Amino acid sequence: EFGREYSCPVCASTMCSSNLVPGTIVGTSTGLDNGALWATHYIVDDIACVKPFPNMHVYSPSSIESINKIFDAQVKNKKEIRLTDYKERKKKIRKIVHWITNNREVIQDTLYRDFKKPKTEVDMAEIYITLDHAKHTLKNLKFWMKPEGVLSSFPALFSKSYIEYYPKGVSLIISPWNYPFQLTVSPLISAIAAGNCAILKPSEITPNTSGLINRMVRDLFSNNEVAVVEGKQEVKACLISIKNAL
Repeated sequence: EFGREYSCPVCASTMCSSNLVPGTIVGTSTGLDNGALWATHYIVDDIACVKPFPNMHVYSPSSIESINKIFDAQVKNKKEIRLTDYKERKKKIRKIVHWITNNREVIQDTLYRDFKKPKTEVDMAEIYITLDHAKHTLKNLKFWMKPEGVLSSFPALFSKSYIEYYPKGVSLIISPWNYPFQLTVSPLISAIAAGNCAILKPSEITPNTSGLINRMVRDLFSNNEVAVVEGKQEVKACLISIKNAL
């Protein structure tokens, strides 16, 4: 694809067979070639290996049926989530903070498997930025949720007027591949702080990180509040079509 041949990092073969479902991503490799970023995805029936990497996340795309089921469940649940107070929302954000802190090495190893990102960069650009965003949100959430008093217009001169921010209901977060953990989890923290349910679509280019985020969400939330879907363009198209139909 980029004018040179890449071999599988597991078996050193340029082509090898697999019994996995065609189109399933089993690994990815990235690096720099003459200053230009390249990425090779080891996919069944393309460049794939029957032997998985250690602890590799092997996944198949989410079905359209399962996506619609998740969305319907979150729409039904959004009224309950919308009514949560700042204490309940902060409790959920703290659960994410604790999970990240307890799984720091796992996050480092996962991002290294996806594209050999150094541990120092993972700490600085993925973990610490996410934790700092969570800390800032926890510090200010109570203030953000307070109604903002404003001057009343002349017809309502003797009444009290204020602005109160209202949750949208269900947030869709589609994240890129370059900082896959931070650019998925930080927006999730904001969605929770605002009182929303959320559907996350991490990048298919970083399958191990996508699997790790899926694991985190399953550990902390039910599908009718926060859920992860995985896949390529057809999954994105389905998610966007649901969003546009609202």
